[in-house]
Amino acid sequence: MRTKLLTVLALASLFTACGGGDSDGENLQLPPAGTEAAPAPSEGGHTPPEAGELPDSLQARIDTLRSEGVQILRVYSTPYTEAASGAKPAALEYGLPVRPTTDFDLQAFPSGCGLWVLVYRDGNIVYNASSTSCVNPVSRIEMLAGLAWSRWWGWQELYQDEDGVSNRSYLDLTIWVDCSETGTHDYQGVTNGYVGIAGRDYHASAWDQIDRVECG
Repeated sequence: MRTKLLTVLALASLFTACGGGDSDGENLQLPPAGTEAAPAPSEGGHTPPEAGELPDSLQARIDTLRSEGVQILRVYSTPYTEAASGAKPAALEYGLPVRPTTDFDLQAFPSGCGLWVLVYRDGNIVYNASSTSCVNPVSRIEMLAGLAWSRWWGWQELYQDEDGVSNRSYLDLTIWVDCSETGTHDYQGVTNGYVGIAGRDYHASAWDQIDRVECG
């Protein structure tokens, strides 16, 4: 009996060490989260990025962050490609391997649109900053963005939000999570986008990740 009891206690200790205890168990409270107010439409108009460039709004954000000492590792992007007519963008999916990004020319794709996703930490706030940019105004742009953190059993979504505009050539959507006093986690941001052009539907999905974020 004593041997069995010691075995049970050893297994319980191992479970706790792997994140199964109160420190990372079901009782771990989700942190505060929200969405940044959408910026006002640019008075100077929208200039679509050239191959290898970022949308103006995203580049301006990065320039400001770097001037404040925030480390920006990368920005992931993908072009919008045609989907079946009437098809809705898929639900957000976490845990996919982060894909390498390649430069592309918006005008080389029928949609003329691209999706960019940047995940970064500023203080104890983790952001998913997403941007859709098109060569010309389109009938409709929609984005659904989410943030998740790593748990011992997989990925747990913390927050998601969506936004959309009509008859415009760009859309920005930024969501955030306050990671104060939550320990150490990896964070992944995923964004799915939809563009409608002349009765045709185009979809895109991109994601970014930062690892071992220590928030006390």
